[in-house]
Amino acid sequence: MLADELILENLDEALRLVLDPACRALDRMFSLGFQPVGDLPTLCLASGIFIWRYNECRAMGVTIPDSLAIAQGSVLSNPNVSKYLASKGFHVINNVAGVNE
Repeated sequence: MLADELILENLDEALRLVLDPACRALDRMFSLGFQPVGDLPTLCLASGIFIWRYNECRAMGVTIPDSLAIAQGSVLSNPNVSKYLASKGFHVINNVAGVNE
C-alpha cells in the first residue's frame, strides 16, 4: 500500500496539516501535568512523536517513505512507548499461557 504514490501524497498532506494542532494539544497536555500512562495517553504521546518527527524529516527533504520509517523508529525507541509495548506484550503472553497476575 505504501508504494502507491497517491496514498503517500495523501498521507504526507494529512501529516503536514495536523502538525500545528497536534503540537498545541500536546503542549497544553504537558502544561497540565500529562503523564503517558495507559492506552490513550500513550497513544497520544506516540502520535505526537510520529507527527513531529515525520514533519521534521520532510522539512529536511527526506522522502515520504523514509520519513515514515524514521518517524516510526522514533516512536518505538521512545522509552515511554517501548515500556508500554513491553508491558502489553508481557500481559498478552501471560494471558495466552494462562498465567494469573
